[in-house]
Amino acid sequence: MSLNDKFDSELEYDFYFKPGFIENLCLIKNFKEDKDLADAMGISKSYLSQLKSNKKPATKDVLIATAALVGNLKDGWWQPFEIRPTGAKKPPSNSPQNNYKKFQGLVEYEQFSPYRRDPEDQI
Repeated sequence: MSLNDKFDSELEYDFYFKPGFIENLCLIKNFKEDKDLADAMGISKSYLSQLKSNKKPATKDVLIATAALVGNLKDGWWQPFEIRPTGAKKPPSNSPQNNYKKFQGLVEYEQFSPYRRDPEDQI
């Protein structure tokens, strides 16, 4: 059965850290190295690296440890995470999330984009 064949209530979801969240958490908590954050969360440094690069989803223990570190156990504990159906890949380049990054100038527009900024068009 593929993801398209399942109803929303039957889907399972994975939690991935939003880009830059782990770096910001280290700054806020004044951790000098990733090892310090990994120790505070009770996970290994290699697992933290995998979380940082979105190679592995966060486990329930990581969710709880993150909420405790941020001090938000009741409301909004999901905010540092992207919630994706299990087995789903990263969002495509034309997703709203990537389009907002393009709008901010963080991601270049593709060559075929009608909204691409060309230096020649500058006045």
